[in-house]
Amino acid sequence: MKYITDKQKKQRWLALFLLVILISAGIGYLLGTMAEAEDRWPGEIREYPMANTHISWEQTFRGGAWE
Repeated sequence: MKYITDKQKKQRWLALFLLVILISAGIGYLLGTMAEAEDRWPGEIREYPMANTHISWEQTFRGGAWE
């Protein structure tokens, strides 16, 4: 039989706690760098409306199939 002592239980909880801390720090670091990238290159993330969207075919002076 395998016996688990109180010391081993404490070590497991400590290891789990440290793992959770490391994972949360890594996620925080990734989110921070993503937010930093948004601030550095704002033109690549923003969307602009398409130019000349309200021009009709009559304004182009092209007769199409009737020319």
